[in-house]
Amino acid sequence: MADPAVPGPLRSVLFRSNTRLQQCAQFDPAHVQPDDPPSKHVSLIQDGLRQVFGADIPAAETNYGDATTKAVVDFKSDRRIFTRGTTATVDAIVGINTIRTLDALLADEDDRRNKRGRGDVRPLVTVRPDGPIAGDADRTGFSSARLARDVNGAEWSRRDPLKPISQFVQVGRQRKLIVEATGGAGIGFSLNSELFAKILNSDQRSVTLIGNAPGHATLTIAIEGGSPIKVDLVVRSAVSVPVDVFHLGPSRIPGAAAIFQAAVVPAVNSIWTAQTGITFTNGTTRDVTTMVMDGRSTVIDTDLPLFFSVAIGPPIASRPTIRFADLQREVKNPRAITCFVSPNIRDQEGDNVIGRGGVRSRVCWFKIGVTGGQSARGAPAHEIGHAIGFPHITAGQTENFLMHPNGDRFQNNTIIPSETLDDLMN
Repeated sequence: MADPAVPGPLRSVLFRSNTRLQQCAQFDPAHVQPDDPPSKHVSLIQDGLRQVFGADIPAAETNYGDATTKAVVDFKSDRRIFTRGTTATVDAIVGINTIRTLDALLADEDDRRNKRGRGDVRPLVTVRPDGPIAGDADRTGFSSARLARDVNGAEWSRRDPLKPISQFVQVGRQRKLIVEATGGAGIGFSLNSELFAKILNSDQRSVTLIGNAPGHATLTIAIEGGSPIKVDLVVRSAVSVPVDVFHLGPSRIPGAAAIFQAAVVPAVNSIWTAQTGITFTNGTTRDVTTMVMDGRSTVIDTDLPLFFSVAIGPPIASRPTIRFADLQREVKNPRAITCFVSPNIRDQEGDNVIGRGGVRSRVCWFKIGVTGGQSARGAPAHEIGHAIGFPHITAGQTENFLMHPNGDRFQNNTIIPSETLDDLMN
């Protein structure tokens, strides 16, 4: 039986019985902030952030510590909760607006699970793919991140706890989901249509699906004594995409383009194929010795820097600048992703940028021969992701996702949430 509510505006099962949080939702002096000691209200805030935001706060952190501080800042950034009196500053304090926003999301989850404040907590249900799991998305194409955005094609900038979890299923391939409900509740499965996917078999703790045709299908998991759970099945065909690699200027190392291609293609496939059904293959390689830059044909000098800018601007005679439109003119196969490589490329934002991909441009570039913290897999997989159609994922707590803005800089940023596959299906 849930604890009785205490006076105040908070209505979620998690928060409504805590006097301090009810005060936090009404009075500025009751706000909660970094370095607050362990307490029931700090623990509840941590649990709330875990439940509706996927916050990675270790159980060992019982105070308002570093992980909690980061989760609060990410949550407030995601929900655009700015410091009072500003339009862009986000602080780490849980105040009136923050706790009320978090409570509203938790209350929506309560309603969805048919708790509705009556204390009759329904069976807790988890759905996961049959295989290893890493957080709220994994390399089999499963996602409970519930990523959302304002318009199609925009960055995935927030999370929507009311969205269904999603699962990638490849046409002609099977995918098994494990469903676990506490209390021994009975479980049943149904699909809204067999046009895109079909149930091969099921039992009281699993369902095995197969993809029939590209599109979306809704799997409904009926739970005895609880509200049904919806799973969005993202069904895609397997496709093969060639990767052409063009070296800008005569290469000092014979076959530099082919060497880059041989190293990058299998590394990128280790991330992409299982999660998206896309397999990249070796296309053509060549050296580009002359190309149009700033509107005029320019011989590429191996000893001079090549400047790159994403902005369109007036020509600068002393430093011919490459832009995505210039690279696209050199494309020979419009089906391919064309990667341009050179040790001499200098990006407008500085030498720390080692590659770029234009969203849906099917072209990207990389500065070769550099070392540092960037991943040999992550950087190419990230920029090729842009070239093939992925924008960034900027929602909070998504640092392990491939398309996070810094996702090309760390070895473990390799997750492609299945809901983002819509960017490849339009």
